[in-house]
Amino acid sequence: MEDSGVQHILNSSMTEDLTRLFRFFKCVQGGVKTLLDCVSKHLRNLGRSIVNEHGDSVSLIPEMMDLRDRFDYFIQHSFDDDEDAKKAIATDLQYLLDDILHPVGSAHRVRPALRAVLNYIEAAQLADRIL
Repeated sequence: MEDSGVQHILNSSMTEDLTRLFRFFKCVQGGVKTLLDCVSKHLRNLGRSIVNEHGDSVSLIPEMMDLRDRFDYFIQHSFDDDEDAKKAIATDLQYLLDDILHPVGSAHRVRPALRAVLNYIEAAQLADRIL
């Protein structure tokens, strides 16, 4: 869905437009998957940009948490807490953390700031399951 406008909608936090898009794509076979693939690509690109900009600095932690919160908001308000959307976003966040925790060329080195983010996210996900 190149040049579909989904990136613009996400960047501009156009929640109502994203809701309409989601409801429309639910009516089309394979539509939700197509939309979520576009959202996933955008989320991964944003995550990589954050890591490239902040590297190992402590400022990386709040930026990654803000990214997670932003997409959690989309799940709740635009995707009606859809299970496929939850799984897609969780998978993308896990992918980002795995990818950036173990940078290419240093498979066993874990960035300390990112380890803290991962621990926080895991704790938040556990709390979500309990509540």
